[in-house]
Amino acid sequence: MLIGLLDNIGIFCIHTWIVWPFLFVFSFAFGLAELIKNEKPSFKPLIWAGFSLLIMFCAVLSGPV
Repeated sequence: MLIGLLDNIGIFCIHTWIVWPFLFVFSFAFGLAELIKNEKPSFKPLIWAGFSLLIMFCAVLSGPV
């Protein structure tokens, strides 16, 4: 069941591959800057960075589709 989910997320990422690296880099950089600058930072950019990294890893691990 989880292998099928991984394959489906991998197929989704293959069709939208250009979005995920940019989303990861910009949200990670913005999240770190906000974490360093503010006393009470919002963790939403870091959550988006983690989600985009998960999507990219699913595409790598799903193998050739």
